[in-house]
Amino acid sequence: MFSRLGKTDKIRAGLKRSRDTWVASISRLVRSPGLDESLWEELEEVLILADVGVSTTASLVKKIRSQAKDKHLSEPSEVLDVMRDEIVEILQSASSKREIYHSDASNPNVILLVGVNGVGKTTSIAKLAHHFKQRDHKVLLAASDTFRAAAIDQLSGWGQKLGIDVISHGAGGDPAAIAFDALEAAQARSADVLIVDTAGRLHTNSNLMEEMKKISRVLSRIDPEAP
Repeated sequence: MFSRLGKTDKIRAGLKRSRDTWVASISRLVRSPGLDESLWEELEEVLILADVGVSTTASLVKKIRSQAKDKHLSEPSEVLDVMRDEIVEILQSASSKREIYHSDASNPNVILLVGVNGVGKTTSIAKLAHHFKQRDHKVLLAASDTFRAAAIDQLSGWGQKLGIDVISHGAGGDPAAIAFDALEAAQARSADVLIVDTAGRLHTNSNLMEEMKKISRVLSRIDPEAP
């Protein structure tokens, strides 16, 4: 059902470029002569360019430096082993903090999909909706990506294929208002899950990030736990 959907090759090519850049950067670090200050600075640069985030990078490098000192490490390859273990620990810790679905929730489970353009958010929504419906959960979708009429049409098309209702105000509508109406509708229809689609955005676009905060804020007025 969820076979290739057009942008797959483009996404794969983008991921390959990112992977190749990452591998090249790591290989350069491994060839460093020792654990001097320039290595730590380059490691920070590699992580930030890989979109790890400034605060996470600072915390990660601090932990790695501390372990390198405690374990008397001298080789860059040993540092990379420590980095790998620390990253795995961060990811495992994050994945254990929050479940995507709570069966005992008194309100619909609200899932807000965010990300940059072209990464497959709408397709992921369809996969999630299909997953929940197969498990006899009642699902509702919200078309809060109002920048592109095509995005609304795409989500509506998936809704029709899956037999799931889509709440939409049409292109140019207020994304937060759509999310608000969708959550009210989900409550009224005793839905188990509400999945909200949003426009693609970069974290550097302050207007779109404020819009995301508004969506979250508006949803929390109905349900403090949402999204």
